[in-house]
Amino acid sequence: MIVKINGIKAWMFTLIAVAIVLGILLLIFNLILFLLPIIIILFLVSYFFRILNKLKKGKKSDHIDINFRIKK
Repeated sequence: MIVKINGIKAWMFTLIAVAIVLGILLLIFNLILFLLPIIIILFLVSYFFRILNKLKKGKKSDHIDINFRIKK
């Protein structure tokens, strides 16, 4: 679609619309660049704690320890 623009008002309207679109795209890009490191850090911290929980639990034993008394 090719749009022909004639007149100064049409040019100003087009330039303002393009500036608004560029501003919105720039804002979204900056927001993504700001949030991306935070998301990566949260992912790494959750992965680190998941590994720590696996190390803390250790290996499960195959036998059961039961304390019991024998009546005489």
